[in-house]
Amino acid sequence: MAAVICKNLIANRANTLDIWLQLEPFFKTNMKEAILSSLASQSASVRTQIASLVSAIAAIEIPRGEWLDLITNLCNNSGHSEHHIKLASLQTLGFICEELEP
Repeated sequence: MAAVICKNLIANRANTLDIWLQLEPFFKTNMKEAILSSLASQSASVRTQIASLVSAIAAIEIPRGEWLDLITNLCNNSGHSEHHIKLASLQTLGFICEELEP
């Protein structure tokens, strides 16, 4: 549930874009690392919510030239031996593609 609330807060760019951008880089880095580690959850619903949250953050950061290693890491994890990690990575990549403007 926390992932959904956080995603909705971040995705509402009209009100929160400035909030996300004003966060301390150290805090954002730690938050993104914690979120990404949750993608390995055994729960499909948790993975989906986390994938959605990652895509909301990526939609803000990637166009700004930030979090550039995200796509590489997800692509690498799409070949992971654990099926749930592979699915989470592919789903996250799909959500990011939906969020980013061409």
